[in-house]
Amino acid sequence: MTEARHASADHSGPGASANHSASGPSAENGAAAAPGGAAGSGTSTHVRDSANVRAGAARRTAAAAEGPALDARTSALTARIVRRETHSPRTAASIVAAVLGLLFCLYVLLEAMLQALGQDEWLLDPPAIGQWLADLPSADPLVVGLVGVIAVILGLWFLLQGLLPGHRARYALPNPRAAVVVDAEVLAASLARRARITAGVSQEQVLVTVGRGTVEVSIRPTSGIPVDAGAIRQAVEDELLLTNLDPQPQVTVQVATIGAIGQ
Repeated sequence: MTEARHASADHSGPGASANHSASGPSAENGAAAAPGGAAGSGTSTHVRDSANVRAGAARRTAAAAEGPALDARTSALTARIVRRETHSPRTAASIVAAVLGLLFCLYVLLEAMLQALGQDEWLLDPPAIGQWLADLPSADPLVVGLVGVIAVILGLWFLLQGLLPGHRARYALPNPRAAVVVDAEVLAASLARRARITAGVSQEQVLVTVGRGTVEVSIRPTSGIPVDAGAIRQAVEDELLLTNLDPQPQVTVQVATIGAIGQ
């Protein structure tokens, strides 16, 4: 019994030593594999950095290529906004045309209903109107000419209203960053202030009218105090140059011959 236990102990000893010796190379292989893993992670980081650099360069190139197109779209949008603010819609003319057409259709419908019901006409009998139109070539030339002139005037008015752009009392000031629109009243007030200071008169003695291409300055000087029209014109023109209007309006100065007393 004692020898058997010793034999088993002796048999287990070499097995344990063999197991320990086998575990040694595995640890060495793991230690050797660690530098390889560190090198792999460094390589992947370098690859990601290179990819980020290439992506950033591609984005900058795309932004540089898109820059002119973006500027063109911005300029087109600004021009459209300026046109919308400085041009009036044809709402009034459209309403007038629609109301006249509606009234005419309602009148014709009313007369037709009265005739269908056997009632007397309200204003004019439709058959009588048709007969009158048929007899126009043989009617009085003066009446025919008058009707034709009225029809031509109305037709031209509606045609011009539809073709020509309507203008508001506003002016567009050139600005590379935004659409700047100023009312004519604001511009006239600024020019009147400059003319008043130059002439040395009160606010009630200066009247400025701003048109599409002209600026009219009317001054009523104080009695006994002369006013230099040339200096006033130059001052108003200098004020207009600050607005960068293109084209610059023509400035005219009118000095009243009768002065104001006690101003």
